[in-house]
Amino acid sequence: MAKSKNYGGLIVIIALLGAGGFYGWRYYDRKTDKAPEFQSTKVARGDIIQSVTATGDLQPVITVDVGAQVSGQIKEVFVDFNTKVKAGDLLARIDEATPTQRLKQAEADFESAKTNNRLLALNTDRVRELSAKNLVSQSELDNSEALLAQSNATMLTRTAAVENAKLDLSRCTILAPIDGMVLDRKTDKGRTVNASMNAPVLFTLVNDLTKMQINAAVAEADIGSIAEGQEVKFTVDAFPNRTFTGNVRMVRNAASVSQSVVSYATIIDVANEDAKLKPGMTANVSIIVQQRPNVLRIANGALRVRVPAGVLAAAPQKTETPA
Repeated sequence: MAKSKNYGGLIVIIALLGAGGFYGWRYYDRKTDKAPEFQSTKVARGDIIQSVTATGDLQPVITVDVGAQVSGQIKEVFVDFNTKVKAGDLLARIDEATPTQRLKQAEADFESAKTNNRLLALNTDRVRELSAKNLVSQSELDNSEALLAQSNATMLTRTAAVENAKLDLSRCTILAPIDGMVLDRKTDKGRTVNASMNAPVLFTLVNDLTKMQINAAVAEADIGSIAEGQEVKFTVDAFPNRTFTGNVRMVRNAASVSQSVVSYATIIDVANEDAKLKPGMTANVSIIVQQRPNVLRIANGALRVRVPAGVLAAAPQKTETPA
C-alpha cells in the first residue's frame, strides 16, 4: 500500500513539471517572436535611371603593329617606349650588308643577260635578212627566233630580280606608318629577326590616346537594351573616386562564348583629353538605357517586408457587397 502511494505522488510531480515546462515554453516563444521588419522612407522627386552594367578594357582607337619584312640583324633602334613619332620617321634599321650584296648580284646578272640579249637580237636580224634571200633554212630562222624570245624572257626575270633586291634593301629601314606614339617596343640593337615565315612585330604604334575606346562584354540577356549613342558612365581602379563618360558607338553581332556564357562586344567611345586613362585599364561600365528626370520616387527597400521564420502572412478575405 505504501508503494502505491509513492508511485502516485511521483506521477503527480512528473505531470506538474511537464505542465510547467509546456506553459513556460509557450510564454518564452511568445516573448521571442519578432514582428516583421519594415523600412520607412519619404516619397521625393528625383531622377530615375535604368542601366546595364558590364566590364571591359580600354584600348586605343587605332593600333598598328610594325614588323620586319626582311631577315637580318637589328643594326640600330631610334625610338623607345612612349616616343612620339610622325609618319615616315625612322624607327630602326636592319643590317644592309646582305641585301646590298644581293642587289649587286642581281644587277650583274641583269647586265650579263642584257649583253647576251643584244647579241642574240643582232644575230636574229642577220638570219632574217638571209632568210629573206633564201640563203638559210627555215629551221635556222626558227631556232634564232626562239633563242631571242628566251633571252627576252630572261631579261624580264633579271629586271624583276633587281627590283626585288632594291625593295629588300629599302625594307632594311623601318619607318613609322602613322603619326602617333610608340606603345610597345619588342626589339633591341643586335637582335636577329627572321622574316622567312611571317613578319616579326618590332613596334606597336597608337595613333592618338586623347581618343580611346572600351571593348565591353555585355551579357546576351541585356544586349537587347543597348543601342548606338547611349550615354555611358564608367570607373577605373586607378581613379576610384572619379566617374568618366562615353557613348556607345557599336554593338558587334559576333557572339563571344566563355564557360557557356554568351556576350556581345560593345564598343564605347571615350574622350581622354587629360591622358589619365591608359591602354589596358579595366573599366566598370554602366550603360544608361532609360532615365526619367524629376519624377516621384521611393527606395526599393521600402516596398519590401522581411517576415521572420515561422510567421505566416494571410491575404485579406474578399467581402461581398450586398446587392
